[in-house]
Amino acid sequence: MAGMGREAGWWIAVAPPLTQPAVFFDRDGVLVEYVEYLSRLEQMRIRPCAGAAFSRLKSAGFLTVVVTNQPMVARGQLKEKDLLQMHHWLERQLKSQGEAWDEIYYCPHTPPPLVTRGGSAAHAPPGYDAQYVRECD
Repeated sequence: MAGMGREAGWWIAVAPPLTQPAVFFDRDGVLVEYVEYLSRLEQMRIRPCAGAAFSRLKSAGFLTVVVTNQPMVARGQLKEKDLLQMHHWLERQLKSQGEAWDEIYYCPHTPPPLVTRGGSAAHAPPGYDAQYVRECD
């Protein structure tokens, strides 16, 4: 399928002990329009049909997980409580379109230097999928 996979900002992971496949979405640029230094709720714009996509995936038996790097928290440019408020707002808006995620994970730390593999940048922070698999056990 065109536009799917790591280059589109999401991943599919099936690993023991998961009994259901899971789709991992990047928040910025995938669920919401990319805004450099997104730090205020007013800046957040949901992509059309995002809620419907979650509904379709859940109907097909997938778990849905959102992962996002938020280094602005570590740099003091965004308070963690404000980040959580944005996530609660986003969840409510997605539910009004159809459905929201099963789980969301964010990394509030500054990222290590960007590492590329096979010519494409790795988006998800290391360990996010492993943490989710452990929690679903």
